Amino acid sequence: QFTFIVPECIYSIQINYDSVCNPDVFQDFSMRRNYAYVCDPDGWVTVGFKMINGDAKIYRSNDSTDYYIDSSRVCNLNFWKHKWFRLNPAPVALFSHANDICPPAASTIFPYYVKQPNVAGADINWGDGTKESFPIIPSNDSLGPYYHIYDKSGIFPIWLQFESDSGCYDTWIDTIIVGHYSTFFYDPLVCPGKEIVLLDEVRYFYDEQAYWRSPSRRSLGYETIKWDLGDGKGFSYDKPTPVIKFDNPGKYTIKLATKDINDCWDTLVNTISVTGVIANIRPITKKIVCDDIIQFFDSTDLQQFFGLDSVVEYYWDFGDGKLESYLKNPFHYYSSYGTFTVTHAIKTLSGCSDTTRTQIFIGGPIPEFKIKDTVGCAPFTAEFINQSKAVTRYIWYYGDPSSTTYSTAKDTQVTFTYNTPGVYDIYLFGSDSVVNPDNQNKIYYCSAWYPDSTRPNPPLRRVVVLPKPPVDFDLSADGCLNTQLQLNSKADSVYTYFNWKVDNDSFTAFNKDTAIWLRDTGVHVVRFLPTYDSNNAFDLGCFNEATKTINIHDIEADFSHEKGVKCNDFNFSLLTKNTKDVEWTFGKGSTVFGTSKEEETKFDFKTEKGYADVCLKVTDEFGCIDEFCDTIKLEENAFKLIMPNVFTPGSDGKNDAFDIDIENYGYYKLTIYNRWGEIVYQSLEDGKGNDEINWNGGYMNSLTKLPNGAYFYMLETKELCDPEAEIKKITGTVTLIREPE
Repeated sequence: QFTFIVPECIYSIQINYDSVCNPDVFQDFSMRRNYAYVCDPDGWVTVGFKMINGDAKIYRSNDSTDYYIDSSRVCNLNFWKHKWFRLNPAPVALFSHANDICPPAASTIFPYYVKQPNVAGADINWGDGTKESFPIIPSNDSLGPYYHIYDKSGIFPIWLQFESDSGCYDTWIDTIIVGHYSTFFYDPLVCPGKEIVLLDEVRYFYDEQAYWRSPSRRSLGYETIKWDLGDGKGFSYDKPTPVIKFDNPGKYTIKLATKDINDCWDTLVNTISVTGVIANIRPITKKIVCDDIIQFFDSTDLQQFFGLDSVVEYYWDFGDGKLESYLKNPFHYYSSYGTFTVTHAIKTLSGCSDTTRTQIFIGGPIPEFKIKDTVGCAPFTAEFINQSKAVTRYIWYYGDPSSTTYSTAKDTQVTFTYNTPGVYDIYLFGSDSVVNPDNQNKIYYCSAWYPDSTRPNPPLRRVVVLPKPPVDFDLSADGCLNTQLQLNSKADSVYTYFNWKVDNDSFTAFNKDTAIWLRDTGVHVVRFLPTYDSNNAFDLGCFNEATKTINIHDIEADFSHEKGVKCNDFNFSLLTKNTKDVEWTFGKGSTVFGTSKEEETKFDFKTEKGYADVCLKVTDEFGCIDEFCDTIKLEENAFKLIMPNVFTPGSDGKNDAFDIDIENYGYYKLTIYNRWGEIVYQSLEDGKGNDEINWNGGYMNSLTKLPNGAYFYMLETKELCDPEAEIKKITGTVTLIREPE
């Protein structure tokens, strides 16, 4: 790198840094120039300068963009520094090396050396902290090869540097990979009995794939992983990430051996320190009585800490339910007496922990009792069973503001009756005098409460007296069989579950009002037994109930029938007893022919054929309803008559005669009149179609054709099935329309 300096008075300057390369090429001046090469074979450099004075811009106005160029206003001066300095040629450093290797092994590099007379020496940095220098003998035409042994895996950059006799140098860097990367991680401080995971990380350099975790690659022998877990079994575990556990404190050596696809083995050795701790409490040797304040002392035994661990947490539970302590040697005051289990736990910086327990006895009165039954329905008599120890005087507090306390000098079993529903907390006060032989037989006057309200979350001695809310319900006086009966609760709103019992059948309704079906007649007993969820989570059955009866009636519709004197005339007789209302319906399918409300009735189905439907609906005095339907077969000879009003004599075979549709008749006489009252046809027999019996439109059915027009008819007939029927005269007109010939 060269630095050029020019005077500040020069307006502008350009430079040709090496005129041998191109004498006409000038460029903007730069104070610094790096020469990577020169064009003169001997290394000499000629530098040219072009100095520029003047300004070619001529402005027309104050606008800086309003100008034109006049190059004659600019002066240039060129001058040259011939062979101003000489640059010596730099040496060329280059080498090759053998392929990647396994540790420990020697690596070889082969420098590419064409005889360079000005090269004085070579330096090699092997990348693992080892450096070497090699002299260069000018008479030799080659260098090396050079050898180096790598005893560990890694990526190592190799530096080769040549230096000339003039101080110029060149460096070539290449990298060699030795073996593969191998390590594993774990908790350096662990506790006995605690499982730890050895998390291996094995990979090829420049490749993040976890090939050693692939069972398929390991089964093919591409990669291998083995563990010596410090259990005396050697390299017996051949899978990744083993889980180990040490039962005793100490130091354990773990080894990881891995092989890559190039058969390179690498072994890693680490030590796991297993610490241990045993919690302990210094024994208390003196007798402790009421009002004594006790200090507890920690005497923890530290094991195998190796200078790496320490106790950082202490915990004490004094067994009386009061606040715990986190001091090493705490004080504690017991307000109640007896035997207490003291729990002491410690924890070390590494997370190891241990717990120990001991029992201590505090001399003094120990009032205590239990309640035979704690929940009852008002009025409720509770019985208290005294279980006190070392107590000579008792005072009972029943928790009922309307009562007084009860004092006794004996451990009497007492009872108390609670008349009002509610929740009552009961306390017992006990006292006694205690002698302490470890303190010159000093007498202590001690007392205690049970339950002890000074302790956190003291036990409850509680009596719950439950009420019996009223219960009632509405039910109709009587009912009918197979009808729905409504049950309407009138119970207290506290009830949430609605249980019913009808005779021997029980069920629970979701709502306070429900309905039932009774399918047997007679008297039925209905009991209403609602319940509810107690606010105190008690369910003693302090529930009222209500009972009522209901008489279920039934009526059954039934009838008989017999045929009357007419063909389709029937008489119907009611067989049901104690009816209040009767309704008969006569019809066929959805068609109703007639009704009747008489108990004994008859009905004529007249010309109906086939079958008829007869239904009887009965109602008794209780409103019970029943219906019975039966099917009756009708006579086939029922009277039928249909009179046509037009016919068309001709040869088409359609409606060629005056054909009356009549069935089941006992007498027949047909007379046809023209408009002047003259008889043109008469018959005592009904024909079928154009059979020469029915009128064919001719005079007396002769070939004499009567003209088109209206004709009058008179049909005298009577029903066949009615022996008392009279002859009826049926008259009307019929139109004759003769087809044109």
